[in-house]
Order: sequence, then C-alpha cells, then structure tokens
Amino acid sequence: MIELKAVPFNPDMMGQLSFYQTVVDETMRHETDGKTIGLLLVKNKNETVVRYSLAGMSKPLGVASWETEVSREVADKWVSNLPTIAELEKELEKEESPK
Repeated sequence: MIELKAVPFNPDMMGQLSFYQTVVDETMRHETDGKTIGLLLVKNKNETVVRYSLAGMSKPLGVASWETEVSREVADKWVSNLPTIAELEKELEKEESPK
C-alpha cells in the first residue's frame, strides 16, 4: 500500500500508515498473502527522524521522498513518443464513427 503526502515527513504519519495496514491485513488480505507492505511517499524527510520513527515498528514500512518535477531531458524524450492532440482527436473520431 502506498500513501502519498504533499508535506514533509512527520513521525505521526507512521501511526496512520500502520493503522491502514492493519485494516487491509484484517479485511482484504488472503490467508496465503504476506503482511501488507506500507510505503509512505513524502515531500521531503530528515533521515534521522525517519530512522527513529521506524525503529519501533514491527510492520514492513518504508519512507521515501518524491519529486514533483520531471527533468526537461526526460520530458523531451516522452514528448517525442506521445501522440499529438490532433492525432488523439483523429483516433477518437474513428472510434465514435459507426462501422
């Protein structure tokens, strides 16, 4: 399970994620499944605070930071592989017209 936060890491978030894991484990997990893995994605984090926050947890949890911007180089590569708006509209028109 992944929880995305648009704010910096706070140790209180671990309790909330642990709660969600318990609910999923008790209501959705099949008997042959392992425990639910929780991943908390935050805007930024202090490694020391995260380490101490995870130290007392018995559930499989992880914390990582995420970025909101894609580098221009990567974006340019994607754009060259994506259809244009005109191409998308043309394709949609084909699907809407009777055969």
